[in-house]
Amino acid sequence: MPFRAADISYVWTQEGWLYLAVIYDLHSRRVIGWAVNNRMKRDLAIRALKMAVAQRQPPRSCIFHRDRSRDYQNVLREHGLKASPLLHVNMHCQATDERQG
Repeated sequence: MPFRAADISYVWTQEGWLYLAVIYDLHSRRVIGWAVNNRMKRDLAIRALKMAVAQRQPPRSCIFHRDRSRDYQNVLREHGLKASPLLHVNMHCQATDERQG
């Protein structure tokens, strides 16, 4: 069963903070979607997710781990994807996300 994970990071640039949301495939260890903005906007993770779905067209059984927001869950549901069954982020899952980044 395919697994995808997401993370948001930020980088200081000469023009200020740059926020980067990425979606990566845990099997291939490749970034498959991303979005950037100079502000932490609510839709940053959603834009990265939509890019990943458009480019890779994941199978309906694919599980995404990370964001539990209602908007994010709606996008997953629209494409027949599943949210991670975790009710909270535990240390093991967080370590997986950080190791990929």
